[in-house]
Amino acid sequence: MLILQIKNKSIQMEINSETVIVITGASSGIGRAIALALANYKAKIVILARRKNLIDELSKEIRIKGAEVYGIECDVTLKNETESTIDKIIEKYGKIDVLINNAGRGHFGYIEDTTEEQIDNIFKVNVFSLWYTTAKTLQYMRPNNSGHIINISS
Repeated sequence: MLILQIKNKSIQMEINSETVIVITGASSGIGRAIALALANYKAKIVILARRKNLIDELSKEIRIKGAEVYGIECDVTLKNETESTIDKIIEKYGKIDVLINNAGRGHFGYIEDTTEEQIDNIFKVNVFSLWYTTAKTLQYMRPNNSGHIINISS
């Protein structure tokens, strides 16, 4: 049993070898740490990221912990690619129990020095990707009346 404590509220989740967990932005940082921690529960871990070499490295570490892993190279800022990736996951496992929207990027600089291209990229990663993954995943969660979506932001 995994218990998450979020703003004075506890969420209990039973995670086992049949639980399918999708993590975006899983190749490094928080996403990588979450994937490795959840591998201890022997869940089916699906890791999404743009960098294939990092996906492959993380997949090996997850397998060593005894969990099943499905690593998919995916740019979640691209709606069609994201939606087809969610469909692939459903084809393979038949469900998604937990979606962890973790992909994100920051920006350090003065507002007046920030280009339109940088702003566009920030919104694609931090806002639109979350929308694309959540909307598509809900199409499968709602009919089953089950699932959890966790959004990580700053």
